[in-house]
Amino acid sequence: GTEWYRQEYSPFGLFGWQGVVPTKTATMACRLVDIVTERLLSLEEAFSRLEPSRLSTLLMPCVLETVRDECGPYWATVLKPVLPLVLPI
Repeated sequence: GTEWYRQEYSPFGLFGWQGVVPTKTATMACRLVDIVTERLLSLEEAFSRLEPSRLSTLLMPCVLETVRDECGPYWATVLKPVLPLVLPI
């Protein structure tokens, strides 16, 4: 429905409960992460299922971009040939 009046972070609108789910997304996300990581799946199990070569392939562009942003283009150019040795593909 149409949202007539609702205070920020309040699920109660002028005509009932407008936006209950949008105001609770952060709380729901935190609870979901806690349930998955504490009760259903340990971090060791999650990381043991990853393929190292696939993960390093996915991380390579992000690592280069972060080095370029934080350290400058010179260091990104210097580290580009070294990264495959550190992050095995």
